[in-house]
Amino acid sequence: MFSFYNRGSTLLNFLCTVLPVLLLLLACTSPILLNRADPTVKLDVRNVHMKRYSSSSTPSNKKERTMIRLYRNHYPYRYPPKGDIALIDFDINADLTSVFNWNVKELFVYLVYEFQTPKQEFNQVVVWDDIILNKQDAHIKGKNVEAEYLVTAYNNNLRGIQGNLTLYWDIIPNTGLLYQKSKGSIVVPLQKDQTN
Repeated sequence: MFSFYNRGSTLLNFLCTVLPVLLLLLACTSPILLNRADPTVKLDVRNVHMKRYSSSSTPSNKKERTMIRLYRNHYPYRYPPKGDIALIDFDINADLTSVFNWNVKELFVYLVYEFQTPKQEFNQVVVWDDIILNKQDAHIKGKNVEAEYLVTAYNNNLRGIQGNLTLYWDIIPNTGLLYQKSKGSIVVPLQKDQTN
């Protein structure tokens, strides 16, 4: 009675109506499920390594070699600016398995050092990050983990600064809005006295 094209068109119109409604319902349930999540985060700082960098800086140990290499990679031009650089070693135990539900595609997890300087009220530096693709990998454990990125400031003076180290995670959904959550803040002072 109806041709193949009429039946195909009817089926396609039905799918194009039902699919957006299902996706909208999926996106609307995500905030409810995320509010039920109760992740646990424990952070401890093992050590804060500080160094005053100049173009004539020579490393005296393996940690300083790592710091100078990271700093020179951060500033790819010939003469990076002089100033204080800091590298944080930390312990992390974060169980984010409760964050995962059927609408979570992946988590982007990152550790942020937040501090104030006389010239700028609010500074954030990402010192470590990770991407979690499934629930089985959502329990992050690490002892004496070396930060992947250095703490630097625009005014190049970090001595005596006190800031917070906080774990953030961005929830990337299959459909819907991107959410950002944080937990586990710890105070980390940077040394006033240090060797150059």
